[in-house]
Amino acid sequence: MKWLKKEKKIPVLDEDFEFVDHRDSNDRILRTSIKILTGKFKDIVYHYGRVGVNENADAPMLSYQYVVSKEGKHDVKKLHNDEEFVTLMGDILVEIFDKHLDMNSLEEINEPTGIDNTEKPTLQ
Repeated sequence: MKWLKKEKKIPVLDEDFEFVDHRDSNDRILRTSIKILTGKFKDIVYHYGRVGVNENADAPMLSYQYVVSKEGKHDVKKLHNDEEFVTLMGDILVEIFDKHLDMNSLEEINEPTGIDNTEKPTLQ
């Protein structure tokens, strides 16, 4: 039954992706990045830049910036235009927020020494 739509798989930490420390090309900045462990985009390493929610659309929409640090066997220019890759990064980000971000840690981040503008959070 080819016409049945395959159920969407939620990416799982330590199964489909993992957190890795990665140095920028200038070796000055150590970033916590995401390494994809399975599927078509296996071995790609990237990190998120500014993350936010666009509430001007019909439904709230997650927006994010990202930088691919290691493209594996892929062409970086093609990755930026690959809807499946962009969707996977969004799914991973939602999974991180949903399952792995302790709400108590958000309160700590919003302390005076943390993020001042809570409307435009950043992950770097």
